[in-house]
Amino acid sequence: MMDSDCLSLLPAVCLVLADPKQSPPDDTSLEKLLDWFKELHSHSNGQVLLQHQPCVLEFISSICTSKTTDPAILSFTLKLTGLLAATMQGFHLLEKGGLVVCVFKREAWCVCDLWEDASVRSGWLQGLLNMLNHQQALDFICGNGLIKLILQLQNDKSLFVSCLANQLLVHILNFLTSSNMTNKYLFEDISIHSITSSVVLLLRICSGHCPSSSQHIKAFTHLIGCCKVQRCGLDTLGALSVYEENMDLRKDIFGVLLDYLRSSDSHATVIKKTFQAIKRWIVVCSPFPDLLQFVSHDLFPVLEKRLCDLRWEVRDSTLEFITQLTAALNGNSGFTEALHTSGMVSVLLSSLADAEGYVRASAVAAVGEAVTASFHQTALVSNSNLLEEALVQMMTVLSEDTEGFPRRAVVKAFTSWLKGSHPVTALDSSLSSVLLLGGNDFDWEVKMHTLELAEVLMEKTLTCCPYAIQNFGSSKEKHFMQALSRLKDFGLLDLLLNSLFDCDRPVCEKACALLVKLRTITAETVDLDHSAFVLNDLVRERTVIYTASRTLVYLRYCRF
Repeated sequence: MMDSDCLSLLPAVCLVLADPKQSPPDDTSLEKLLDWFKELHSHSNGQVLLQHQPCVLEFISSICTSKTTDPAILSFTLKLTGLLAATMQGFHLLEKGGLVVCVFKREAWCVCDLWEDASVRSGWLQGLLNMLNHQQALDFICGNGLIKLILQLQNDKSLFVSCLANQLLVHILNFLTSSNMTNKYLFEDISIHSITSSVVLLLRICSGHCPSSSQHIKAFTHLIGCCKVQRCGLDTLGALSVYEENMDLRKDIFGVLLDYLRSSDSHATVIKKTFQAIKRWIVVCSPFPDLLQFVSHDLFPVLEKRLCDLRWEVRDSTLEFITQLTAALNGNSGFTEALHTSGMVSVLLSSLADAEGYVRASAVAAVGEAVTASFHQTALVSNSNLLEEALVQMMTVLSEDTEGFPRRAVVKAFTSWLKGSHPVTALDSSLSSVLLLGGNDFDWEVKMHTLELAEVLMEKTLTCCPYAIQNFGSSKEKHFMQALSRLKDFGLLDLLLNSLFDCDRPVCEKACALLVKLRTITAETVDLDHSAFVLNDLVRERTVIYTASRTLVYLRYCRF
């Protein structure tokens, strides 16, 4: 409670805390006292408390000048000072009395050995973090050389201290990059072009290409092979792709990125970051005519090499990159032609037999995206028979693969093809098998993806049939029955009815939802008196089973 009684006790509390002869309270009590100060401080502007309770200022001053201060009390004081200085009014009052410098400048402490205690270091960081709510606090931190000490504490032996240092640095950086701080701390003469060149140089140094000057070799040695710096540099280089003024540096940028892909020393996570950066730069550079030559003659050979890497993570990242790049450049006829004529598709198809299940799943996605891209290139499809070969191999994966990830990927690939704007009649011969195999799969996610495929097939078949543009009732019903019969021939109705018996609840619910959806469409399209006859004629041998199954599903999931 923040009443007058509590405030009246504050001078006595400060005297007890400042008395070195008294045993310091436990950490929990000190934290509760800090919470009380925080709540009290939030109800004022920071100036009221310090003006009406001078004992607080006296307490802070006595702790900093004491030669017998307990580490726990000093840590508490550091946090409290930061809390009181969180407002500009409070900061000015503390600064006027010289307390901000006295508290946060270690040189002002009478007992410097206290810094060796981790609780004091964490209290110092937490105090600065509490205070950093206004520009005056930022000016104090930057103007007194505290940044260097904060950076050193990032490597503190105490994990708690190092984490606090990281939080404080993030807070400082956020403050520096805010709109009202940018003009003060950033220089207009630093161009994006020079920043990008510096990042490229840093990445070259990290890969072992040190500057020729012997004076700087020792300074850069520790950066060689440093994965953390490499990943950070690659992220930065990818983000810099949004600036048009960097386009004239694209050859240097692609050069350093290719070096990372070619290097046998590159870590798997670094290669993944490299792929992400390359994709961003390729997408923004797609209008340039020299890009396709880079992709065909430089990039694809490196990708083929990486698809043979002994590390499955690298093979998986390579396939994911090819999938994402193909999707991003979908409609780019030049890239699609290069993808097919370079032999990359054959390499993708061979990856369907990879020893690692995750890689096979990524290979399925890559092949699926390559087929999707080829829909825009009719001549390529007819010449290479890519779709036919892909269908054969994917059906093999769906029927024989022992892991669930590749089988899920196959069903999702069929769904993606079916959703496409280009009708693919060659899929019709395989859809029945996909629905049958997917519906009987022992992996519940494969069955869910199969039901999603069934939903797309149902929508495509019913919305694309001629009845949509017919105005005559009898003709409308006739075309709808033809579409419904086509779905039955695909095995879609059997799939939905069989899925009602599934042991996995999401599968049952999805099947029920699709059956209800089909019933609704039927009722809206066909005469109500005739709609029941239509459905019974198509599934007459299953109506009794369907009714029984609904009862079973209800009983199964209503158990307590």
